[in-house]
Amino acid sequence: MELDWSHRKLGYNGECSRLPPADEADRNTCQKLSLRRNYISTPNANVILTSGFNSVTWLCLSANNLTSIPASLSSLTQLEHLYACNNQITSIEHVDKLLSLRTLELRHNSITHLSDLSALRNLRVLSLSANHLQKLPPRFFPPSVEFVGVYGNRVDSFDEIVAMVTELEQLRKVFVGGNPFCSNLPLKPSLNVEVEYTEISSGVKRQRIEHELLNLARIVEILRAKRPSLVSVDDNAVSF
Repeated sequence: MELDWSHRKLGYNGECSRLPPADEADRNTCQKLSLRRNYISTPNANVILTSGFNSVTWLCLSANNLTSIPASLSSLTQLEHLYACNNQITSIEHVDKLLSLRTLELRHNSITHLSDLSALRNLRVLSLSANHLQKLPPRFFPPSVEFVGVYGNRVDSFDEIVAMVTELEQLRKVFVGGNPFCSNLPLKPSLNVEVEYTEISSGVKRQRIEHELLNLARIVEILRAKRPSLVSVDDNAVSF
């Protein structure tokens, strides 16, 4: 059973409007629920998620007005995939009891620190790109994770990335570019790199981008040496 309640303005003007028609049986059997683009605040989300959605395994809360992850999520024990991108979430909470979780998508938020997610032993995808993270303690990652996205954060130490890649034995894919360490490291690649430029008019800008991409190429080389099982490292930014 799937319910698509996207674009309904359910939280417009800060109040939770009357929910779209769905009888109790529909809610109890609903496995996929989309609440994308509804102006939903965190209190709104708590009201909606406690209205009978006991069997949800896939939930989208992206592009709303969430400032935190709703506490009511902890009761959705069958949840496997959570999407809450493009909000204003500042911390990762109320997910530690979601032991069936396989996907956690929190791109484009305002998260400042990584919470301990090591108990989520079924998690495969962890996407935290475009946040405000500075530190990435390896012990906070679940050992099962295969993809980690931390592109466009505030990580200024390459050691943070190396430690993460070294510790996570199941890791197959990482996005790490767009962090301060990419342009700060005085690295020179020992491999040939093909860099494509698009609409770069300023020579200074071109030089900066070239430096960052060449550094990223060397970063890719180092990470693959640390974890040979990696099949993709920032493949959207560097071409080999």
